Amino acid sequence: MPELSDLINERTILVRADAEDDRDVIRSLAAALHQEGHVTPGFADAAIARESTSPTGLSLGDDVLGAAIPHAEREFVLRPSVAIATLARPVSFARMDEPESRVDVGLVLMPALPDSASQVETLRAVGTLLQDPALITDLAEASSAAEILALLRSRLS
Repeated sequence: MPELSDLINERTILVRADAEDDRDVIRSLAAALHQEGHVTPGFADAAIARESTSPTGLSLGDDVLGAAIPHAEREFVLRPSVAIATLARPVSFARMDEPESRVDVGLVLMPALPDSASQVETLRAVGTLLQDPALITDLAEASSAAEILALLRSRLS
């Protein structure tokens, strides 16, 4: 099973992406994954549909914007990967813990994983990263995909 750091590459990292709403950022990340051959064309619509019934917005505390982890079922995945977007301005996602509430998100991680075991391990690793407020701030301030990748790899090693 690949490590989280092995699933991320610069071509699927969007830096300070300008998204209108949660669907827009999901479509942008899915497009990056599709362009790299990681997912099928139906991945974006499946992730949006899943987000409407099982939201993934997470509040990370009062001093930092939230994060979201939208994803689709494994039948849409061709090769394992994780796409990442930092946002130019926050986008509202429904909260995972309170689906009727919303959270402003500045970081979106989109796993595309082919099996349940890798989903559990990858989501655990992502959860650990999201508990580091300094990392979240550093990622938001990063100016390039290479910088984001280096930050993540330094925390994952």
